[in-house]
Amino acid sequence: MTGAAPSVSGAVCDYSQFGALNAMMIYPNFQCYPERFDVTEAEKKAILVTHNKMRMKVAMGFEERGSPGPQPSAANMRELTWDDELAQLAQAWANQCSFSHDDYASRQTCKYSIIGQNLLIKDVTDMEISEAIDWPLTVHEWYSEVAFHPNAWVQQFTSLHNGEDATGHYTQVVWADTDKVGCGAVRFDNQALFVCNYATEGNLKEQPVYQEGKPASACTAGPSNFYPGLSYGLPKALNRKLHISSFAKTASMKMSILNRLRIRQYTYVYASLLQCSHNEYLYRPAT
Repeated sequence: MTGAAPSVSGAVCDYSQFGALNAMMIYPNFQCYPERFDVTEAEKKAILVTHNKMRMKVAMGFEERGSPGPQPSAANMRELTWDDELAQLAQAWANQCSFSHDDYASRQTCKYSIIGQNLLIKDVTDMEISEAIDWPLTVHEWYSEVAFHPNAWVQQFTSLHNGEDATGHYTQVVWADTDKVGCGAVRFDNQALFVCNYATEGNLKEQPVYQEGKPASACTAGPSNFYPGLSYGLPKALNRKLHISSFAKTASMKMSILNRLRIRQYTYVYASLLQCSHNEYLYRPAT
């Protein structure tokens, strides 16, 4: 069933111009009795923090897995921030209870012409809905495909699969130029379906997943204040609130990272994790 979908708060976009099958034009599929039509504030925080921790791990060169590994560090990995429009698109598609990607036209908006997407479905029989909708576990499932990702593919995206093993969910999670994410989820028929939309889109054929190099050495949007090795612009109020509320845990993580960096024979000053000067990641070799 199609019709006028709810508009995004503060946004002016006529989604009908993208066709009747655009996700924002489709009513929920009530034949599958979907439960949950929103993502809570706590879940938004969990989605952002989990994604950015994974991206930071790769950017800092701490990911040792791969086929072969380890994964190289990233010079241009951006911090993800939340986008309500991407989230409404993701929720609208999740409400169809279909474990399949919608086409690009279904995801098109006035702001984003091409949007990336990750999906996951799992059995949640006998689970309470609060237990069934587990976003950190979902993001970790996508990221775990790093175990099958050849480190040489970082230089040029090659395929969504390495043989029979999927790698495309991982590459979308860590695609350097992606800086926006919005997600939705439903439970139906003892299953939970998770959808995340990403802009700009990742997994572009023959393009680099990210630029190899010293962490944040190619940052142009400014350094992240909360995730060493990532860069981003000024956060919106929501993202600032989410980051501040998780600051204590992130600060502890920074100290852990500093210790690991010292083990690797580099002495890093704290300020170097928060500055980009002349497009150079500041560091000092150990003396």
